[in-house]
Amino acid sequence: MNKHILGLTLAVSALVMASNAQAAFIIDDFSADLTGAINAPGIETTTLGSSSDFSLDRVLSIVENPIGTRAHASTDVFGGILSISTPTALQSDTTSAYANAGGFDFTVAETGASIFNDAFVLSLLTIDQGGVDVTLVVDGVSSSQFVNAVGDIVFAHSLFGDLTSVNTINLLIHNNIAVDATFDSFASFGSQAFVPPTVPEPTSLALLGMGLVAFGLGRRKKSA
Repeated sequence: MNKHILGLTLAVSALVMASNAQAAFIIDDFSADLTGAINAPGIETTTLGSSSDFSLDRVLSIVENPIGTRAHASTDVFGGILSISTPTALQSDTTSAYANAGGFDFTVAETGASIFNDAFVLSLLTIDQGGVDVTLVVDGVSSSQFVNAVGDIVFAHSLFGDLTSVNTINLLIHNNIAVDATFDSFASFGSQAFVPPTVPEPTSLALLGMGLVAFGLGRRKKSA
């Protein structure tokens, strides 16, 4: 019985230690609420200050609207969700620009088990009325995908070369037709293996101690 207690205690201790592994690095959790709308070809820029380790600007622009159509586009960030809407057949862009003058190292910033390895991931929650082009630009190197179904939009790190000192990231969502879409967290996942800390934390030590005490009491009772 005591051996089972010891095994359970050690397992819980290992779980506590493993839980300290870093999760994905969140570039933008869309937590800074804002609403922007534009009714004519042009640009609207909203500066939001810092987002995680990056400063952040969001830009909404109408590129072109067909003759005879009403130009209108909107961007809304609320409750951790980014929403874009263009009810008419026009071209519009929603851009999130992230900057870190010191250079950010994505190769060591994120760890932990995940279905994603070495990739930037943006989650598309809902979409109707067509699709959007999603372009990610990392220090001037770009990659684009056309998306018309819900799911995770994945950009492999390898598409962008060396990620040991990243200064700028631009996330561009472009549409040519009417569209309504919502997006969730924008994050980066790595594949660096988690190495447990060399010095166990107090909680881990306490759990391990409880297991050893239980084991010792069991041995004394048996020998008696």
